[in-house]
Amino acid sequence: MLDLNHYTSSVLNSEDATLFLKHFGKYEFNSMYILSKQVENIEEKLSWVTKPDYKEKLISLCNRFATGLEALKQPLNEKISFLENQIDVVESFPEFEWKSHAHGGICPACGKKELFVPLQGQAKSLKCSRENACGYTSSIYAYLKEYKNMNTKEALEELASLGGIDLKAYETSLEVHTINQPVNYKLEKKIREHKEISHEIIYTKFDSQKKYEIVDYVNLLSKYENMSDKQKFMMIVTAIYKFSLLTNQQDKYNYYKSRAISAIKHPALLSKIKKIRDEIGFIHYQNDMDNLVTHLCSLFPINDLIEFGIINDDTHKFANSFKHFTLEGFCVIPSFDLYSNMVTGLKLRNTKLADWQDKRMKEPELSFRRISKPLPYGLVRESLLDDNAVLRLFEGSVDSFSIPSLPNRYDIAIAGVNGLSKEDFGLFRNKKVEIWFDQDEAGQKTAFGTKTLTVSFFNTELSNWSFYVKFENFSKENKNITFSKKGEITTIKIEVINSDLYLKTLNMYLELINEKGFECKETCKKGMKDLILDAGASEVIVKTWNIELGSDVNEVLKNNNIENLERN
Repeated sequence: MLDLNHYTSSVLNSEDATLFLKHFGKYEFNSMYILSKQVENIEEKLSWVTKPDYKEKLISLCNRFATGLEALKQPLNEKISFLENQIDVVESFPEFEWKSHAHGGICPACGKKELFVPLQGQAKSLKCSRENACGYTSSIYAYLKEYKNMNTKEALEELASLGGIDLKAYETSLEVHTINQPVNYKLEKKIREHKEISHEIIYTKFDSQKKYEIVDYVNLLSKYENMSDKQKFMMIVTAIYKFSLLTNQQDKYNYYKSRAISAIKHPALLSKIKKIRDEIGFIHYQNDMDNLVTHLCSLFPINDLIEFGIINDDTHKFANSFKHFTLEGFCVIPSFDLYSNMVTGLKLRNTKLADWQDKRMKEPELSFRRISKPLPYGLVRESLLDDNAVLRLFEGSVDSFSIPSLPNRYDIAIAGVNGLSKEDFGLFRNKKVEIWFDQDEAGQKTAFGTKTLTVSFFNTELSNWSFYVKFENFSKENKNITFSKKGEITTIKIEVINSDLYLKTLNMYLELINEKGFECKETCKKGMKDLILDAGASEVIVKTWNIELGSDVNEVLKNNNIENLERN
């Protein structure tokens, strides 16, 4: 039974609490919900009060009490958040798992089969992959209400069922009762019937026997209307790329010079400067952008340009303008098709961000991965046909242009540390690969992967206090050491880069754990090196160097240490 003394003293002043308990303290209420309903309808129970003024006083008292009780209830958004956090979204909605060959569930907004769970299935939300053309995002709760037509009560009950929560018991656990006992609100999770989804990676294969087509782009324009979505998109981005090669290129050269990429300063970079000249385009925002949009609108339907995320739709403040903004211009970096002279996507290197632009907008991508998955710049047909090829992977085109060319070396510009899918690692089968990622933590974690140590112990035992304090001090300088507490148990997780270079650090932590006699669980997350080996590469080397030379390849070049890096 609810503890009325607790709730009246929490909501009412002393005089009002005494008055309420005098008249209603004899009643028993099993839950806050029942109490609230009774108080809201109290006038029906006051027929025995004959004095109108006193009756009005009691009604007013009960109204104030009901209002106060509402403030004590768990807010709906907190309840939703708790229930959503109990759910493994991919497990509960396997149709939303994102894979390159299976694009998730139906998006309620655009109707396309593009709805998936972000953060590699770890998020508690849903998102449409057509970010430019649709942009739909939703919590699981909102999705159940909007798409499954559930009311609030039904959606909460479904969340609870999927998360293995007895909703009534959970609500009871938040209340104060006269006899408070631990409430077990955990149930067996609801299992949705679904077809089993294979987690086997289906690797991309390069067909060396497939004919390379020289496409006559201009003549193909007349056949655009009858093309597939993939062909249409490739026509549009190829048009943008061809346009960018015919504009004034001076600001392109100025940008790369500002990054120390210059054949005058570094003669060994001459072949890279020629690549920049021949393969990288430029679009100046003030001088070229309006002309580009006009050119595209003269060739392709406006609805297609909107659909593929090239220009803004009619509801945008700047309707039918180019989707991306720069204060100066974009270096246009192509993704070439392996089987034709067409372009499958573009990276736009922003040469000058506006103050309001996030740093993540420094290199937006023009791609439509559902229909045309672009490969990184530099991953071309010749590199896959060369039996003696060494594929050098860099974090972006600036790094790939910052190192001199070498025979049989193919420099590939991956757009950030997550810029190549696991499936596409299949293209590296029987190839030698070098990973030239940044020497910062993010770059090294991606290259080598991580090893995580997990140790749990009783925090109530005084003998464990020094161990706790020692790791708490470590965590002040190492954000990869995290703590969590549940009751009397403290759990420490220690993440270390999975490389022999960090073995000394790993062993130090293990010795401290072993000294206490604690059990330690080790888990590994594979880095790009191991994932590429799994895909069939003959050899993978992660390049490391003294960070004093520079934290990334371009910084090494700026510091005039590029020759030292090559010898490293």
